[in-house]
Amino acid sequence: MLPKLYELIQREAPQVRLNMCTTVSEAETAIQLRDHSMDAVLHFERFDNQDLQYKVVIRHQPVIIARRDHPRIDGDTASKQKIMQEKLVRVAGTHGSSAVMAEDNEVFKFIARKTAMIVPSAMAQMAVVARSDLLAITSLQIARPFLQSFALKVLPNPWNIEPIHAFMVWHRTAEGDAGGAWFRSKLHEAVRSLLQESECGGQRNRRAFNPVALIAMAAFSNP
Repeated sequence: MLPKLYELIQREAPQVRLNMCTTVSEAETAIQLRDHSMDAVLHFERFDNQDLQYKVVIRHQPVIIARRDHPRIDGDTASKQKIMQEKLVRVAGTHGSSAVMAEDNEVFKFIARKTAMIVPSAMAQMAVVARSDLLAITSLQIARPFLQSFALKVLPNPWNIEPIHAFMVWHRTAEGDAGGAWFRSKLHEAVRSLLQESECGGQRNRRAFNPVALIAMAAFSNP
């Protein structure tokens, strides 16, 4: 996403400098947005702060990912019971939020109990799935760019999980700021472009989806 965002910004405002950082805490993020030291945040959660504004920019549809020649999962479907017998690899920071999934949810408990490895990125997660018997619960958008190159298959999610939303977040005092509105529009355009490229399944997008970097990233611009 970052190369596309840079391209969009440079096209119209080459004097703008982009600074990216990962969010540390809800309180600190809210303060930085309020002080306009940060223009926008991409995040899974709706923070408990009435001064923040939100826009859904991504809807993740959860699926199960396995290697094509998985020794215990034949074909392109598997029962809930069969999946729950397997172990998982997940990306750091994508489990444990009540905004994403309630703690008493069966899937939450399954992930907590059966996670065998935690990795830093979606690419690492898909690489581990390709070279082991571990499964991954992720979104189709995230997995699609890796399916062919890593010889993976998509299994329908056997749980009734609603699509997981990712939000762009900003402070209400930035509503009337033309520069802030312009920057948010470019950030949203970069995300949309990323999703469209992923749907094409091109190999050039293998680096595109890192959920932690994409969803838990703060973005701010300085002239």
